[in-house]
Amino acid sequence: MVFFLFSFSFSINDCFDEKEDKLDKTKKNPIVLKKVSFKKALFFSFSLAVLGLIFSSFLGLKVFLFYLLIISLFLFYTAPPLRLKSRFPLDIITHALIVPVFFSLLIIIFKTEMPPFYYLTVASLFLFSVILDLRNQWEDYEADRGAGRRNTFNALGYKTAKRLLIFLAAIYPLFFLLIFYLISREFFVLFLIITFVFLALFLFNRNHK
Repeated sequence: MVFFLFSFSFSINDCFDEKEDKLDKTKKNPIVLKKVSFKKALFFSFSLAVLGLIFSSFLGLKVFLFYLLIISLFLFYTAPPLRLKSRFPLDIITHALIVPVFFSLLIIIFKTEMPPFYYLTVASLFLFSVILDLRNQWEDYEADRGAGRRNTFNALGYKTAKRLLIFLAAIYPLFFLLIFYLISREFFVLFLIITFVFLALFLFNRNHK
C-alpha cells in the first residue's frame, strides 16, 4: 500500500513537471525523455492510486479515508488546476502536511497508542517536510523560474528563501533534542548522529532527482 502511495506521488509529479524538467538536464523525467507519452503516464499514475485505495479499503474505513486524503494532497499539490506547488505559500504548507498525515495513517493502521511525545513528533515531521520542500526548490530554482512557477523561492527571492531554509535547518535539531529527552537521555548520541546526517543531506549534498 505504501508502495502504491509513493509510486503515485513520483509518477504524477513527472506528468505535470514536464515544463520545468525540460529546463533541467539533470532530471530523468521519462515524459521529457520521450520514453512514455503523457496520457500513458497519467493513466499509470491513477492506476497506482486506485490500486492503493483498493488495498486500503481492506484495512477499514479510517485507513481508506486517510489514504484518500493523502492521495488528494499529492494530487492537489502537483496537478492543475490547483497545482499548489506553484502557489506561494500553499506550496510549502501542502507539502508539509503530507508527511504528518502519512505518519498518522501508520498509527491508525497499526493501532498504536499515542505517547506524550507524539504531537511533538508530528510537529517535527511538519517542519522537516517544509525544509525538504525548500531544499528541493533551492536546487530547482533556475528551472522553476524559467517555467514561471511562483513557489516560495521565487516569491521571496533566492537570497531570502535560502536564509529561511538555513535558519529552519539550524533549529530543526531542537525538535529531535526534545523528543529524545522525553524518550530517554540515553539516546542523546543517536540524536547527535541524526542531526549530523540531517545537516549533511539537506544543506551540503545536492540531490539531483
